[in-house]
Amino acid sequence: MFDISLLEKIDIDQLPLHMVKKKVPYLNEYGVYVEPLVENAYKFETLALDLISCMESCLPFEVEREKEFAPVKNSSGVDSPESARMLLTKNGFIL
Repeated sequence: MFDISLLEKIDIDQLPLHMVKKKVPYLNEYGVYVEPLVENAYKFETLALDLISCMESCLPFEVEREKEFAPVKNSSGVDSPESARMLLTKNGFIL
């Protein structure tokens, strides 16, 4: 958890960028939509973890991933809204 007032003071441009390989659909030279089988693009992202170095103090805590952590980073498949909903439902939340 981060204090909102501290987050507002952070210069986001100073956070490191992490490069992630992604499979990005495209139109080939014939105008045909292609779903690539291998990574063909890069995405640059910042991570909440990198904010820790900007804080005066930090209190980390450990949780059971399958009960407490449901990232939404992709539109479908792994780490998607659908997988997050499944985790919540599995843990007794009614959506």
